[in-house]
Amino acid sequence: MSIRATYPVIVDYDRDIEKILRDDAYINFISDIVLRQIRTKETGTKTIPVDLFGTKELSSSDGILWSMHARLRRPLEAIELLEFGEQHTDVQLLLPVIALGSLIDLGPSRHVFGLTSWEEKPALRLFPVSTLWTPEYYFASTRV
Repeated sequence: MSIRATYPVIVDYDRDIEKILRDDAYINFISDIVLRQIRTKETGTKTIPVDLFGTKELSSSDGILWSMHARLRRPLEAIELLEFGEQHTDVQLLLPVIALGSLIDLGPSRHVFGLTSWEEKPALRLFPVSTLWTPEYYFASTRV
């Protein structure tokens, strides 16, 4: 697993995620009930470097997280992923970008947010954490 690209992203941690999605920046495949579970500890506005990790083989979420931590990176949270998508839409339209730091509990299973495209428009989806990820997925992280 390696870092394939790095992008600067300005993150406003005080932005309302539900409002971002209502403003039609994304096709939203996630219910409002799930969106209300999203929390961040950060406040204010910061510029962060977003590294996209890629893999050449099937990988588990745990293996990807271990690789990030070994490189002193942490996975992006939901608000960071949405800001990345807004500022780098061209990347999101080319490949799916997953934020393993955006864990949501849905009954017996846990999911994470991912940016993809749907009919050539940016889309926000949930993916099961238990997924065996193929090389087509990229994983967004930032420095610890």
